[in-house]
Amino acid sequence: MTYNSLFDKILKGDPSFRKDLVQQQYFGSLENVLSEIEENLISSKPYNINLALHPPRIIRAVIDYKIENPFQKEPEILLREAIQLGLDVYKGNSNVIEEIKQLKENIEKNNDELLKKTLEQPIDKLSWDATNPKLSKRTADELIKETKGQEILYIALAHGGIAAGMDSFLRYCDKTNNYDSSFYVSRFSMQKLKDLKPQLTNTEIEYLQKLAIRKRVVIFDEDSYSGTTLDEANYFFKTEVFPNKTIINAVNSDARINNIKFL
Repeated sequence: MTYNSLFDKILKGDPSFRKDLVQQQYFGSLENVLSEIEENLISSKPYNINLALHPPRIIRAVIDYKIENPFQKEPEILLREAIQLGLDVYKGNSNVIEEIKQLKENIEKNNDELLKKTLEQPIDKLSWDATNPKLSKRTADELIKETKGQEILYIALAHGGIAAGMDSFLRYCDKTNNYDSSFYVSRFSMQKLKDLKPQLTNTEIEYLQKLAIRKRVVIFDEDSYSGTTLDEANYFFKTEVFPNKTIINAVNSDARINNIKFL
């Protein structure tokens, strides 16, 4: 199945529309986000901006809830489901509506408050610029050269790296016909949320170690200015998660190298 990036459609759209988009912040709830995606799909609209921007918000909400409830195991499972849902929305899979219903049901079993919890996404023009599909395409192409098209475990750093991470990962899989690669998200926000290290539980680390068997490991961030976040993430994953693997750093926009802007 050919991957058709939603962000390519944004880039081809009206420039003023893109400008208005980046100036808006989001305030709602996970329930709102899921319902709006479902409504868009049911209406059979050929394209809606929510299909590009809402999947990262689903993952954002679940990953924050997981971190806020470190002694609960259910949020880790919900996060895997949220990640798969996000990828499937981006791929345009036909089973997305059923996945949304299933995720809602699974949340309602033990974590109903997650659906109602406030979900706020502030304006972040730097992250938006780094989500430029031209940059995601270049990242995928560079990875193909580095890995020779091998299976990869692609770990995007949240929150900013989720959208560009899924887009570049799916481009990689499409161009290499490699659909056994894996994608995961770990929150590591040194500046905004003061994370001291990537936010992973021991069971998540065990899960990633299993996923990484016979795969190259890639750590992705959407932008880099000093390189500190990626370097710190690389050190953590090298020492705490994958001590016997060489880890590849990937970034869409490195201020030291390029200055490509979305708008």
